[in-house]
Amino acid sequence: MRRPALHAALITLICASATQAQDKDCLMGDVTFITGDRTEVLNLEIHERRVEVPKGLYRKTELPEFGGVLAIYPANRDRRNLVNTNLFSADMMSFDDTGKTINLMVDDSAEAVDRFPAGNGMRFAAYLAGGTIKAKGFTAQTVIFDVDCTEAK
Repeated sequence: MRRPALHAALITLICASATQAQDKDCLMGDVTFITGDRTEVLNLEIHERRVEVPKGLYRKTELPEFGGVLAIYPANRDRRNLVNTNLFSADMMSFDDTGKTINLMVDDSAEAVDRFPAGNGMRFAAYLAGGTIKAKGFTAQTVIFDVDCTEAK
């Protein structure tokens, strides 16, 4: 079991990594998710600039298997919804500033999901290919542990 102080220090590093990624204009990153003793690393598009973050999946027509988008907000967001207006299956998760899951939605319908209750205090939003949450074993106990920029512009 991780110690709360260590966990807080790691989340501070995540936020610092996100800031560094923004300075480099990060396009893709390895995002490490931890659920209990299981670790999963997904390579996701990174959206953290003001112009990118609100877009979510806008203009996307598909997501690669176990791929998607991680939106990193500059501060906690109190809006309660994430929106997927696309006609393909997309799982969505929201996380607070400590990396802890606020909410998750598994979409098996392959139809548009209009509104997803993301919860107050959201700092990270993960839009994942449909089926990812179940396949990777993500739960309400999943945390974002690290974000490492793999492709910058």
